[in-house]
Amino acid sequence: MYIEIILTPRFSDTDAAGHINNTAVTQWLEAGRLDFNLNHLPEVPPMMLRRIEVDYDREMTHLESALIRTGVERVGNKTVTMRQEIWQGGICRAQALAVDCYFDPATRRATEVPERFREIYRGLMFNDAGTGS
Repeated sequence: MYIEIILTPRFSDTDAAGHINNTAVTQWLEAGRLDFNLNHLPEVPPMMLRRIEVDYDREMTHLESALIRTGVERVGNKTVTMRQEIWQGGICRAQALAVDCYFDPATRRATEVPERFREIYRGLMFNDAGTGS
């Protein structure tokens, strides 16, 4: 299941060729994950981005809004993997997998995903996605 938000690109998101810059794309994806957490978890948990893979399938421009789709791919012991897409003009322009790692703010070390969040993630997970450790 995807959760969707719409972003309005800024001209400053573009590079010298007039395409959306790869650094802006990762910010857009971050906005999708933040929206997901703010609207579907009881609180925003302490976590940090551990890994992100982005496949850039087609060019993006600042001339039309972008639909950011975010869903749960996998729930591990200490991480949650989110599947994301960016759409413009009815075409998927980029796809991503982002791994967020839970951590203890006091010790600055990775910690287990709390069971109360785990249940929420499982309820929003894609039917074709697996669970793992």
